[in-house]
Amino acid sequence: MSAIQIPLSASMEITRRASELSRQGKEVFTLSIGDTHFSPPVNIREKMNHLPQAYSHYTSGDGIPELRKLVADHYGNYEASQVIVVPGLKQGLFYLMTVIEAQHVLVLEPAWLGYETIISICGKTPVSVNLKLPDWKEQVANTRFDIILVCNPNNPDGRLFSVEELEFIRLQAEKQNAWIISDEIYDRYIYSGETPSMQTIDNYSKLVRCAGLSKSHAMTGFRIGFLLSRDTALMRNLSALNQNTATCTPAISQYLALEFENALPEVQTFRDYYAENLKETLKIFPEWSAFTPQGGFYFFVDLSIYGISDAEKFSSELLENAFVAIVPGSAYGKGFDSWVRISISLDREKLTKALLLLKSFINQYKP
Repeated sequence: MSAIQIPLSASMEITRRASELSRQGKEVFTLSIGDTHFSPPVNIREKMNHLPQAYSHYTSGDGIPELRKLVADHYGNYEASQVIVVPGLKQGLFYLMTVIEAQHVLVLEPAWLGYETIISICGKTPVSVNLKLPDWKEQVANTRFDIILVCNPNNPDGRLFSVEELEFIRLQAEKQNAWIISDEIYDRYIYSGETPSMQTIDNYSKLVRCAGLSKSHAMTGFRIGFLLSRDTALMRNLSALNQNTATCTPAISQYLALEFENALPEVQTFRDYYAENLKETLKIFPEWSAFTPQGGFYFFVDLSIYGISDAEKFSSELLENAFVAIVPGSAYGKGFDSWVRISISLDREKLTKALLLLKSFINQYKP
């Protein structure tokens, strides 16, 4: 029997190719990866210089108690026993798809490219609804599902779900006795003046909230995420799976994470910086105003406004000729062949150079 074929991550593959070109001496601008350009907040960096011996040893599989308590209090109306610390949300989502008894998982597209792969690896069936269609709610109401995935703010388009939309999602989940998995990894990057109104669904009994410090605290490499649920049986199974696979989330990451609330003022400066990046982007591309993200740090742009229908071909030629890396929209769902995701989470001077190169390339591009 041959090994199963697992698709590569489109964004990571493009970033890998960008790194190759950079090693060849090219000045490459990477607008393809979902990472901040900041270092972790000062108080976390300072703590790294004073690491007790305990930081290098096993912790409880569920996470150190003081961190679980901090996370529970931060998100409100949770107990420490209702939190498990996982080695990154990708791993956490894999755990959820493994232990929840379900078959059909509804993905609201455009969606983070890893969802469908994780769902399929775990033997479940991904089904999708396109949020860009005017009748998306009707489609959700007419789709059979056991789990619905909601990313709020959404990757890749920065959509912030309204209270009314979340109420609708909860109602549909209740009708089908389905789980809601709420991915809130970008919740510190909101530009619209609103906040994700998770209280709308927070008391739903089959809700799992997913959070972490990768994006907010510039700690992608530390691999630390949180799963919150009030379902005792689910938490027991998640704990058992974590113990039997990862053993525990890296101890050093957990102990450093104890500073996450104290670092929030500096995290706000990260958000403010990218809010200015957003404005700078719109100065260069005012025609992208219709694609302005409410949260996250990406623009999801339909290149058909320039007469470009094949974003994959365009993205490849852009990288090879102008040395700017972006991700084609086909990675984020069906019906997005003319779309691209463009990250604005980098130094503003580099971002400006990259966007000007992109603008020049578009102006001379012949589809």
